[in-house]
Amino acid sequence: MKALIKLLGTLPSHFSGSYPASGIEADLPEDVTVADVVAITGIPEARLGIVTVNGRLAKAGDPVPENAEVKLFQKIAGG
Repeated sequence: MKALIKLLGTLPSHFSGSYPASGIEADLPEDVTVADVVAITGIPEARLGIVTVNGRLAKAGDPVPENAEVKLFQKIAGG
């Protein structure tokens, strides 16, 4: 199945390959979860803040549907 993975903020700098501005068009297994997608990108969990799937906040065990747009956001700190 296909999905579009977008890395936002500083996360593209932690991606091991060449990151296209339009995101990564990935061919994923049918039963993939949000945690699987994060693992595929290789983004360190310490850098990851939230993940959305098709604009909705997602948890690690949530399934990723066909043709989903998965966005990974960096952690935000400050005060």
